[in-house]
Amino acid sequence: MIGSISLLLSNHALAKVNIGRTFDVYIDESGNKGSKGPFVIGALVLDSSYEYHRLSKMREETKFRQVLRYNSSNRYKKLLSVPFIKEFFRSEKMSFSSVVIPAAINTQWPSNKTRNTSLYHHNYIEFIKLINKKSIRMNIILEKRSTTGEDMFLKSFIEENNSQVHVRFAKEKESDCLQLSDIFTGSIYGELTGVKDKVKLEIVNDIRKHLNVSTMAKNMNFNNGKFSVRVANHI
Repeated sequence: MIGSISLLLSNHALAKVNIGRTFDVYIDESGNKGSKGPFVIGALVLDSSYEYHRLSKMREETKFRQVLRYNSSNRYKKLLSVPFIKEFFRSEKMSFSSVVIPAAINTQWPSNKTRNTSLYHHNYIEFIKLINKKSIRMNIILEKRSTTGEDMFLKSFIEENNSQVHVRFAKEKESDCLQLSDIFTGSIYGELTGVKDKVKLEIVNDIRKHLNVSTMAKNMNFNNGKFSVRVANHI
């Protein structure tokens, strides 16, 4: 995966960056690392000057109170997904970058737990270095997934290897940006696994329409990194 994400260097939101500016990066994963299916990691990148209240206002206007997740079959979620996706493509202060590990490659993670974790952490470091090539101050926001301390181990590893990056955790239900990152990352995963669910397919089709593509399950660099997908050819 390390050698497969250079496309992130053209990240739209960072293209004309002021070095003194801070960026917020909301990272999500879809699928299971090391499984027989694909694994996708996505990063929603926002200039921290973005008016976050715009998303909150949309939620209030739609009265959709549930967590917006790709994997949910809530038939009303498009009430919020449609304006959120439209806002993403409207704003110059948002971009999304992702890496796809196809099923055939995802099975190649080391079976040894220590080696597996080490490789996973180092891939995160390379991922962050490539989207932060200009050494900009960056807040990395991750969904807290573990109760065993592994999340904190990842946080420490990232911060020790990049002084310009601060990592914090958030509950997905409390972060509209994590939810939007989930929608994009999950939709790419859905394309790879042949999504059939009508509600999920409506969201996938909405994103395709904005991108003007028939599929997101391929290498893509839409609008100079506004929305990019890179399919890895190795771990």
